[in-house]
Amino acid sequence: MWSLKILPSLGVKLEEKDFSNIANIITETINSKGLEESRAKVRDEAWQCRGSAAKNIVDYITK
Repeated sequence: MWSLKILPSLGVKLEEKDFSNIANIITETINSKGLEESRAKVRDEAWQCRGSAAKNIVDYITK
């Protein structure tokens, strides 16, 4: 499933041992240029045809 494969590109896996350092993990994740680029790539893959998706669906259904 695409959504499960893409999760590592969006952030970091949290484990119970990380909870005491959660503030730093969040900050590092937010500031990570690599993760920022990955999130942008995933957003572009997931939101193709932004602004025209509804029209495209209607066109497909009515043809």
